[in-house]
Amino acid sequence: MLEDSAGLEQGWGIIAPGFPDIDYNDLKSVTLEEEERGDMNQVFDPRTGFIEFLHFNGDGHCITAQSSEPGPSVDAPICNKYNSLQHWYQEGEGSIHLLDFSWLCLTVGENLVEFGDGSFYRELRVRVCAEVQRE
Repeated sequence: MLEDSAGLEQGWGIIAPGFPDIDYNDLKSVTLEEEERGDMNQVFDPRTGFIEFLHFNGDGHCITAQSSEPGPSVDAPICNKYNSLQHWYQEGEGSIHLLDFSWLCLTVGENLVEFGDGSFYRELRVRVCAEVQRE
C-alpha cells in the first residue's frame, strides 16, 4: 500500500489499467476503495526485491521502472531476475528505492486524474528520492 499524501487511512494501491483486459504499461495508483478497478495484490519480497502481482492475470508480473533516469512511469512485464529495473528495497517506513539506482524512488503523483468514468487515479513515477516532498 502506498501512503496517501493527504494522510487518508485507506492509502493508495497499484493497478494495471484496463481491467479486465489488462495493460501492463504505465501502472496507476488508485485508492484502495476502488475495488472494481481490479487491484491485483502486489507483494514486496525483500529477498528478491520484486514487487510482484499475484492475482488475476498478473501472476508473475513485476513492477519495473521504464528507465534508470528520473521521471518515467512504471510497467509490469514478466519478472526477470536479470532486470535491474525490477529490484527494489524499502527504506525506513515506506520509501521504495530501486536497488541498483538507490537515489530513485517509486512515487505516487499528487494530482488526481480522471479515468473518464467518474473515478480517479494518480500517476506512478520513478523520481529522485531527495526531491520527493513528504508530509
